[in-house]
Amino acid sequence: MSVGSPPRTRNVSRQHESADGPPRGYRVGELASALHLPRSSAYALVRRGELPAIRFGARLIVLEADLKGYLAANRTSEKEHAKTVK
Repeated sequence: MSVGSPPRTRNVSRQHESADGPPRGYRVGELASALHLPRSSAYALVRRGELPAIRFGARLIVLEADLKGYLAANRTSEKEHAKTVK
């Protein structure tokens, strides 16, 4: 690796294409990490059918649109959050 070149990472950019490309999607493990959830909790959401996923071989992919829908449906207001924290 030459000086100044970016570090090597797994290239999943094709899953993350938008506009005219395929829909953007996340592996359940990536999703868990991004949402600061245990992987088991993220997989449980998929298993219970609360978060739709597509199976590609051994991988489960959650489409960005499904994730946004799940987050919007489960969003709480500040007042609701304050009630649960007390």
